[in-house]
Amino acid sequence: DPQAAPALIEALQDSDWVIDDCGDYVELLDRNRYVRCKAAEALGKLGDPQAVPALIQALGDEDKDVRRAACEALGAIGDPHAIPALTKALGDYWDEVRRAACEALGAIGDPQAVPALIQALRNRDSVRRAAAKALGAIGDPQAVPALIQALRDRDSDVRRSACEALGAIGDPQAVPTLIQALGDWDVGRAAAEALGAIGDLQAVPALIQALGDSDNSVRRAACEALGAIGDLQAVPELSVWAHAGEDAARNALQALGHPALDLPQAVAQVAAQGAWGVLIRA
Repeated sequence: DPQAAPALIEALQDSDWVIDDCGDYVELLDRNRYVRCKAAEALGKLGDPQAVPALIQALGDEDKDVRRAACEALGAIGDPHAIPALTKALGDYWDEVRRAACEALGAIGDPQAVPALIQALRNRDSVRRAAAKALGAIGDPQAVPALIQALRDRDSDVRRSACEALGAIGDPQAVPTLIQALGDWDVGRAAAEALGAIGDLQAVPALIQALGDSDNSVRRAACEALGAIGDLQAVPELSVWAHAGEDAARNALQALGHPALDLPQAVAQVAAQGAWGVLIRA
């Protein structure tokens, strides 16, 4: 109910206070903190922009859970006026608050947050993952060089998030590094999916080679990517997999508008192209 917003804003501004160590006041402290946290969550669900100033103020609350809830609520409301305060929250002491700030900035989707999110790619692991995802959600090409660098991150989840973000942005300058990432055991599937989303023809030879990958998920993602890119160069390899019963290969051939080659013909062409991994795996 939007009419609940004023009361929730008042609850959000309820302050913790303690007179001494007695249990009653400790209970009150816990209750007040809980009330403020729940008020922030409820304001986010209501989505009323009139709550934005109070939620921005709550980003300075002494309790980290209230600050996190305020970030999440501001992301749900989606008002760009919150961006400066959320950018400041990227420097919060607690990881969960910084992560929530990244997610909120991604949800708002305004490119003015991109420089701060690029800086957040140097943060702790979970924050770097959230920053990469947020940059993908915003979709601004100015983030591409930093995301390309993130493909070399020590954390595989960060690398995967960077692949996904680069696919969402769709800038072809990422293609060479994503091709290299096809050989990364942890993120090969995400790299193939990103290459398919970008749709650049320079990825086709590498994706054909990925059809011989030992990982089923990488092979399927490569099939889908080749179908999305639309280059007929992959027809022999896709035909071999189609004869082997791989639905993703059949779907890719359908997307290409080309029937599967007869198996002997397909095998001969695959061998001539040197894609031995396909013949071995299929």
